[in-house]
Amino acid sequence: MKEIKNNQTAIEAILFEIDSDIRNNLSHFKDASVESGYLGIAIFYFFMYETYHKKEFFDMAEEMIEQSINSIIKQSGLSKFTPKYRGDTLSNLFSSFGKGLLFIDKRFNYCYDFTSFYEQISETLEEILKPSLKNNDYDFFSGALAQGHFFLNYHIHSKSDSSTNVLKKIVSGLHHSAISQGEDQMYWRAPAYDNRVYLGISHGSAMIVNFLTKLFKNNILTSNSHDLRILENAVNFLMEQKRTFKDGYFPNFFPDIDVKNVPTQLSMCYGDLGILLSLYEVSFVLNDTLLRAEIEIMLKHTISRSFNPKYTLDGGIIFGCSGVYFIIQRLSKYIGHIIPEEVSNYWLRQILMSKDPYQDTISKFKFALEKYKDQNTAPKYSFGWGIAGIGCSLLSSLNPSLPPLDELLIIGT
Repeated sequence: MKEIKNNQTAIEAILFEIDSDIRNNLSHFKDASVESGYLGIAIFYFFMYETYHKKEFFDMAEEMIEQSINSIIKQSGLSKFTPKYRGDTLSNLFSSFGKGLLFIDKRFNYCYDFTSFYEQISETLEEILKPSLKNNDYDFFSGALAQGHFFLNYHIHSKSDSSTNVLKKIVSGLHHSAISQGEDQMYWRAPAYDNRVYLGISHGSAMIVNFLTKLFKNNILTSNSHDLRILENAVNFLMEQKRTFKDGYFPNFFPDIDVKNVPTQLSMCYGDLGILLSLYEVSFVLNDTLLRAEIEIMLKHTISRSFNPKYTLDGGIIFGCSGVYFIIQRLSKYIGHIIPEEVSNYWLRQILMSKDPYQDTISKFKFALEKYKDQNTAPKYSFGWGIAGIGCSLLSSLNPSLPPLDELLIIGT
């Protein structure tokens, strides 16, 4: 893209600043995860190696893999898990570690074989799944969908029968724990988040729709009336919550306790973008052209929203501009005809502009969770919330041959 070529020099300078920041702050990393740990840093350095072909980046990536393995072995020997943020769980840690290894193993042409780790991770996650199902917790971070996304990725990469069985067990639990709203609507509560009913793709109904859609797309579920009905009812519930306010079509919670006609967050984690992406993709599973057309109308407005630091909090993936950029890239595969190239370019520019001269880093990127930095210092430099994720988004814009990161993100593959 012409825009990227024009920004290439600036992007490359920023990438080497991020490299310096990460190397100077490796002591902050303690866990094996992609989002806030060593494996996210490994993926950043593999992206740097694939783009610049410098051995120092490959060596750094391998060192991060080794650190992640040491960390997960250490955690396995502990009797207690200490959460790093609300909703953080042992299941999320092991799932993220497994997804990261699968990505490195299957998406690059390197000679790794992590098979023995996948088997151990599977055994651990199957055991941890039991209390998640008992507690009716299906959250992406705290609950059964943490395990579910690892087993989904494992199935996609290896066609594992054991993964299929676990995924079907999770679906059975979803049937059991669903709360009916009338005859044709269903929703789920979020036990780790005050038992509230969320709508979004990280904790709510869109998260369930997104997960079930992938099971149908990968032929783990078939279009029998029982499994298809729960998907249809979840979609019906979401669409029933739709408002006419274009900068916040969907409230964050049910019942809608938000202040009316106030814009909602524009990010990967919260807000309309993730919900609309899940609804657009499920329209193909349901073969619902009317739903698809309605979602396209809403997407046209949502993707035209301008950057506002109140609603897109920083440059990162989970709360910020990089997450919006990745969703726009994903949607472009489906509806490129209604997403001008300028939209992707716009959000790329916003990533580059999301800086704060008062930051104590070389790269100077803003960090939405600054007030929590004394509790957990790693996210500022991490893949999920911080500069490693920003670096990966910028590298993806420079080097189209890099593998898409979707399977490591909340939106999934």
